[in-house]
Amino acid sequence: MTKQEIYETIDLTKILDDIEQGKALSMSLPNDGYLFMDRPLPFLCVYRLPSEGLDHIRHKLDGTEASYLVVPGEFREVHRDLLQRIAEKLSDKFGAFLILEMWTSPPDAGAPLYPAIEIMGPADQMPGTVKGFKEALEEINFSIGRLQVTATDSPYRHPPGMRPLLDKEDMKTHGILLLGMEIKAFFVNPETNEPYPIYLRSFRRQMSQALKKAFFNFIRLQTTYEVIHFHRLGTTSIDEKVWEIDREIISIANRFRFLWLVTPTNSQEAWEDFQQNKCLVDPVFHYRMMPVNPERIKRDLYNICVEDVSDPTLAYFFRDKREELVKMLNMLSDRNTPDFLHSSMQVYGGVSEELLDIAQGMLTAIPVDRPQEDTEYVDAAAFLQRSQEELAYLQEQYPELEGEAKISKDVSGIMVSQGTLYISDNYRIRRKRMEALIQHEIGTHVLTYWNGRAQPLHQLYSGVPGYESLQEGLAVLSEFLVGGLTNARLRILAARVVSVRMMTDGASFCETYSLLINKYQFSQKQAFNISTRVYRGGGLTKDAVYLRGLIEVLKYLREGNDLELLLIGKIRPDYLPLIQELITRDILRSAPLRPRYLKEPNEGVQNRLKQLRKGANVFSLINHL
Repeated sequence: MTKQEIYETIDLTKILDDIEQGKALSMSLPNDGYLFMDRPLPFLCVYRLPSEGLDHIRHKLDGTEASYLVVPGEFREVHRDLLQRIAEKLSDKFGAFLILEMWTSPPDAGAPLYPAIEIMGPADQMPGTVKGFKEALEEINFSIGRLQVTATDSPYRHPPGMRPLLDKEDMKTHGILLLGMEIKAFFVNPETNEPYPIYLRSFRRQMSQALKKAFFNFIRLQTTYEVIHFHRLGTTSIDEKVWEIDREIISIANRFRFLWLVTPTNSQEAWEDFQQNKCLVDPVFHYRMMPVNPERIKRDLYNICVEDVSDPTLAYFFRDKREELVKMLNMLSDRNTPDFLHSSMQVYGGVSEELLDIAQGMLTAIPVDRPQEDTEYVDAAAFLQRSQEELAYLQEQYPELEGEAKISKDVSGIMVSQGTLYISDNYRIRRKRMEALIQHEIGTHVLTYWNGRAQPLHQLYSGVPGYESLQEGLAVLSEFLVGGLTNARLRILAARVVSVRMMTDGASFCETYSLLINKYQFSQKQAFNISTRVYRGGGLTKDAVYLRGLIEVLKYLREGNDLELLLIGKIRPDYLPLIQELITRDILRSAPLRPRYLKEPNEGVQNRLKQLRKGANVFSLINHL
C-alpha cells in the first residue's frame, strides 16, 4: 500500500468534521492501527506497535481509556499527520491538548521483579501536569510493592528506536503537550514473554483509574473543558459485545434457583418426625430433584470470554459474578454433604466474634415476647391481597414492572424469587406485622429486582456477589422505618447468628435446637424453624447476613450517606464506588422505583430516619416499652 493509498483510506476530513460535531469515533486504520474517541476530549493516549513481538500495553491497556490511538510502526508520517491534525483541532477547541505516549520496557531476565514507571516531559510542566501524573500513579500498589514512579525532564518522550510523534515547535505553537511514559513490564515473565495474569489485571484497573485522575488534573489546570469528576473521563458508551457477556452470565445464573434447591420439601413432615423422636434425633430433610448438571454449567461459565472485556470496572463485575456462581454450583454438587458448608462460608461468610457478641447481647437484652391469645392474625389470602395492592403501587411508578404475588404449596413462609413473591398456602402472620413484611419483601426485594431490571447491567437485578447482606439489612431496616420491627423479630435475627456460629463450630441440629429453647426461651416450633434454615443443604450460613447487613446499613446512615443509592439494585457496600463510577459515566441510570416509606414518608418514618442518622445502633431499635 502506497502512502497516497493510505491517505485515501484515512478520511481525515470526515474525522475532523465528526470531532467538530462532537461525535464518537471508532475506526480501524491501515496496518492494524485504530482510533477511538468516546467523545472529543482534551487528551489522547498513543500506543505504537512494535515491528516484532507482542506489546502488552497495546493488547491489554489501550481499551481502558476514552480516547486512544494505536499507530503501526510502518507509514509513521501518515499517522503523524493524522495525530497532528486531531491534536490541533482539539487544542483549538479546549485551549490545550495532551498526548500521552505509553510503551513497555522489556523485562530483564534474572532481575528483581518490581513495578516502576518513568514519566518523561518538559521542565516547565514538572510542577503542574507531570506532578499530577506522578501523584496519581504513586497510589498504585501491588502485593510485590508500591509502584515506583520517577519524573524526568527530557526531550526524548518516545520509545527507543522510534522517531518523535510530533515536531516540538509545532506542538508549542498549537498548545500541545506531549508526555512519554515507559512502563517496566513487571507483569511479564521475562523467560516466556507471557504476562502474569493477576498482576496484569490489577495493574490494568489501577492504571486506568490513575490516568483518569491525572487527565482530570491536566484538564482543570490547562483547558476550558468542563468536567466535575475524574470518572466522567471514562467511556460512556459500551460495546454491545460487553452487554452480550453480561446477558450470558445472567442467563446461566437463571438456569437454577439456588434457594429452592437447598430448601427442604418436607419441613412439616420433618417437624412431626422430630417431635415423635422427642427432639433427640436430627431430622432428615429431602430436597427437589436437581434439574441441572452443575459441572456442565461451570464449563459454560468459563467459556464466556470475560478477559476480552476492555472496561476494567465491568470486567471486575463479570469475573466476580462468575466466581460466585461457580461456588454456588459447587454447593449444589455437595448438597447434603460436609463440603456444602465449606462452600457456603465462601459465599456467605461465617460469624465473627464481634457479630456473635452483638447477637448474644441482643438475646440477653431483649425481653421474650409472648403473643397474647387475642392477637389478630391474617391468612395467606389476606396477605396476598395486600401484596397485590403494593405491587400495583410500584407499577404506577414503573409500568414495565411485571412482578406478581401468588400462593404456592412449594414454599415455607414467604419468599421472593426473580421478582415474584411466593406465599405459603398455610401462611399466617400477626396483623401488626403485615405492613413491615410487605415493605421487607416487596418494598425491598421486589423493588430492587425491578430497579435492577431497569439498568443495562443485568447483574444489578440478579445480584452482585455477596449482595444478600446489604439486601437483607435494607429489608429489616424498612421494617423498622414503618414501625413494624418487633422485639420478637430482632430476637430471631440474633438467634440466627448464634445458630450459624453453633453449626460452624460443629454443633448438631439437636444441640442448636436445645440451646435456643433452654437458654434463649424460644418456642419449640421457633427453634426448629431457625435450626432448619441454618442446617438445610448441609449447613447454610446465609442467615447470619440479616443482622450483619442491618449493622452495615445503620453504620452507612450514621455516616450521612444516601439511603436511596442502596436501592438501585441488588448490590453490596464495597460495590458502591463502582456503582457511582458507572452512574457518573452515564452507563447506569436513575432508579425508577422508590418504596412507599421514602416516596410518601410520614412523620413516624422521618423521625426514625433522624434517629438513625444521629447515631443509633441495633440496640437502639429495641422496644423497651
